[in-house]
Amino acid sequence: MSWIIIISLIIIGLIFLVLEILVIPGVIVGIIGAVMVIMGVFFSYNNGSTAGNITLAGTVLLSIFTLIFIFRSKTWDRLTLKNENKSRVNEIEENAINTGDTLLSVSKIKPIGKARLGTEYYEVTSVDGYIDENKEIEVFKIEGNKIYVKIKEDKKN
Repeated sequence: MSWIIIISLIIIGLIFLVLEILVIPGVIVGIIGAVMVIMGVFFSYNNGSTAGNITLAGTVLLSIFTLIFIFRSKTWDRLTLKNENKSRVNEIEENAINTGDTLLSVSKIKPIGKARLGTEYYEVTSVDGYIDENKEIEVFKIEGNKIYVKIKEDKKN
């Protein structure tokens, strides 16, 4: 078998193994990569035992070098998520919002959306189903940090 094919099998197999470790979850790509590396070494023995031994030793050294490169801290720093999640659950101060208060929906509430009371924004849940944005809504009930709202009814005398 041609040396180009043998070297290609080994290199592509190592690339698949690296992808398995860093990017693609599961085991299929890793198994395919390992089989390709083994096939490359196996086929190299068709060119003689000395060539096979040299290929095996080279493959082991290349694998060790690749693992050292992958597990260096700088490699992981480039792949690590650096952004911080600043979203939060409703943090309702006592008496900041009460049952019966009127809010303005700032997003569509289907059945969960955002509403504003003054300058504060809250995540609310509709008991009436779908509510369009920019509608006046009324606080129906508060359970812990969950605010239930309904469409504000016009009071006619």
